[in-house]
Amino acid sequence: DEVIALLQHCANLLRGKGIFVFFDFSQAPLQPRYYRFIAGECGRVFEKLINQAEYLSSLLQFIETHKSMLPKHMVAKKGKIDAYIDKIVSSFLWVLADLYTEGDKEALKALCEEAWKFAEEVDTYLERIIDLRRLHAISLILE
Repeated sequence: DEVIALLQHCANLLRGKGIFVFFDFSQAPLQPRYYRFIAGECGRVFEKLINQAEYLSSLLQFIETHKSMLPKHMVAKKGKIDAYIDKIVSSFLWVLADLYTEGDKEALKALCEEAWKFAEEVDTYLERIIDLRRLHAISLILE
């Protein structure tokens, strides 16, 4: 597709100049096609948050699948993990993408700073639930 080729070319040019570029596109059947092309610091925090949301979603699925075998204190983490995913998606990803597209530099800069602080909070939380993360990792290895 010409649009994807052009965006990939632009991404490569920017990367060649040392600018971070988050570039992702969807070609899922029966769903509308969408592109995410976000450069600079906004792209960097966007990628961090997407990765965190995907990892948290995987943890959530692990808890759901194995809740009868997991200790209650680990199953209880489900609510907090779900809240983090919700905040990443609703408070940051959609808003960052919109602000980036609109070009509101001041609002974008402020939200990027807030998003980095939140990403650090998520990382700190993930460090605190290391036992759950280890079990999750073992289950992935055994699949």
